[in-house]
Amino acid sequence: AHGSVWMAQLPPGASRWGIPTKLFSSATDNPNGPSITVGPDGTAVALWTARDNNYGSLWITVRTSGMRAFPPPTELVRGDAQHDVSTAEVAVDGSGQLNVIWYNDNGSGPMLQVFSPGSGWSPPSTFSTLNGASTISLVQTPAHESVLVSGDDGDYDAITHTRGGAWGAPQTIWQYDQLPGWG
Repeated sequence: AHGSVWMAQLPPGASRWGIPTKLFSSATDNPNGPSITVGPDGTAVALWTARDNNYGSLWITVRTSGMRAFPPPTELVRGDAQHDVSTAEVAVDGSGQLNVIWYNDNGSGPMLQVFSPGSGWSPPSTFSTLNGASTISLVQTPAHESVLVSGDDGDYDAITHTRGGAWGAPQTIWQYDQLPGWG
């Protein structure tokens, strides 16, 4: 009923994956939805959610460029009545800034936290225009990051984040009622 999070690496030029490494283990929490990204400078970020019987929390570990192993994880968001993490994704922009987007099941919707080198993590802020979104997919591209959020009302919104810039306004790219036969 409980579990762990594992990671394996494929070193540059290698033809075989390395030995899996355990990043997290719990006797009380159920980890779920691991996400990992590597920034242009080699910084690697792994995160996942962990749910106890009541609330979901968000765990993260950051391996800086040149390091071979991930350090022990830290709990970025502790699950409680105000913070109930269900899904999360991460991207690293060209300035080295980490962007974590997580869905708050307490009714607040998608949340954003940003890590800036030398400044640390920002407090969670709500993507207010995306209230009601239930799943989050974050894609990192060479030019910018974009997040695709599906809303409970059947809309799919895309939001872009340029390297070193800020998050743009959401744009609806698809709606359920655009399918033939759907009202």
